[in-house]
Amino acid sequence: MTYPGYHAALGVVGNFEGTHFNVNDQKYFYAEATGTHWLNQKATWKIGQIPLNYQSKEAQVYVIK
Repeated sequence: MTYPGYHAALGVVGNFEGTHFNVNDQKYFYAEATGTHWLNQKATWKIGQIPLNYQSKEAQVYVIK
C-alpha cells in the first residue's frame, strides 16, 4: 500500500558524515530504508546520503530507545 507524500527512513547514531538531524544534542544520520526502482540493481545509499527528491522535505524524528 502506498501513501503519496510519505516516506520512512532511519536515523543512525555514529561517526558518519552527511545529512543528519539534531535531537536532544544527538546527531541522527539519515539512512535510506528503501531499495531502488529496478529489480536487478542493488541499492547503493550510504548512511548520510539523502535522495534528491527528499532533500527539501520536512522531517519528523521519533527517537526509539
